Amino acid sequence: MKTREDVLQIGAIGRVDPASLLHFFPQLHRRDRLLSQLGWSLIMFAGLFSVLFVTNPVLVGGVNAWIKPIKFNMSFGMYAWTVGWWFGYLRLRAKTMSVLRWSFFVTIAVEIAAIGVQAVRDAVFPHTLTTVFDLALTGTMSTMIFVNTCLVIWMLVIFCQKDHSMAPAYLWAVRLGIVIFLVGNAIGGQMLAQHAHTIGAPDGPSAMPFLNWSTIAGDLRISHFLSIHAIQVLPLIVFVIEAVRPRWSEGRQKLIVFVSAAFYSAFVVATWIEAMLGIPLLRI
Repeated sequence: MKTREDVLQIGAIGRVDPASLLHFFPQLHRRDRLLSQLGWSLIMFAGLFSVLFVTNPVLVGGVNAWIKPIKFNMSFGMYAWTVGWWFGYLRLRAKTMSVLRWSFFVTIAVEIAAIGVQAVRDAVFPHTLTTVFDLALTGTMSTMIFVNTCLVIWMLVIFCQKDHSMAPAYLWAVRLGIVIFLVGNAIGGQMLAQHAHTIGAPDGPSAMPFLNWSTIAGDLRISHFLSIHAIQVLPLIVFVIEAVRPRWSEGRQKLIVFVSAAFYSAFVVATWIEAMLGIPLLRI
C-alpha cells in the first residue's frame, strides 16, 4: 500500500500525484531544514531589495543598483531548495552529509552576502571599483563559486554511482541538469575572466527591463541563466510527464528526458554563440 510519503515524493519510484507540489515545501523542510530555511531567507531578502528597487531607485552605470541582488537572491534561493531536495535521496554517512550541507550553506550565504554588500556600497557610498575591499569581495566570490562548483561535481559523482531509490527518468533528469548547470558555471567563469558580460558593446543600461539583458549587443548572462536553471527545469519535465501521462513506460519517460536535455542544451549553446557574435537576444 502506498504511503503518504510515497505519494508526496517527486521522482520516487512509482507514480507522482500532481497534488505533491502543494506539499513540496513541508517535505523540503523535512529533507533538509538548514537549506530550506536558507532558501526562504534569500527569498525574503529578494523582497527587501525589491522594496528598495521601488523606493530608492539609485542608478549605478545607468542600471538600478538593486536589480542584481534581487535576481541573485531569487536564483540562489531556488538553488538552495534544489540542493536540499537532492539531499532527500542520498544515503551517505551522517558526517559526510553534514560536510556537504554546511559547505553548500556557507558558499551560497557568503556569495550572496558579498553581492548584497557590494550593491549597498554602490547605492549608498559611490566609489571606484578598485579599492582593496572591492578586490577582496571579488576574490571571495570567485572562491565561493569555485568551491560550490566542486561540490556540485561531487553531487554528480554521487548520483552517477548509486540508485538513490529514484525513478530512472528522474535520476537522469537530475544528472543531465547538473551537467548543463556546470556548463553555466563555466560561462560564469568566462564573464569573471573578461570582467564583462556584454560582447560587442560596454556593459550598460541598454537592456531589457529588469532582466537587464543587452538589447544592442551579445550578452553571456542569457546562456548562463538558462544553463544554471537546468537543475530545476529538467526534473519538472519529469513531474509534468507523470502528471499528464502517468501510464507512459519508464523507457518513454527517459527518452523524453534525453530529448528535452538535448534541445535545452542546444538552446544554451545557441544563445552562447549568439552572444559571442555580439548579437542581442532581442532588439528593443
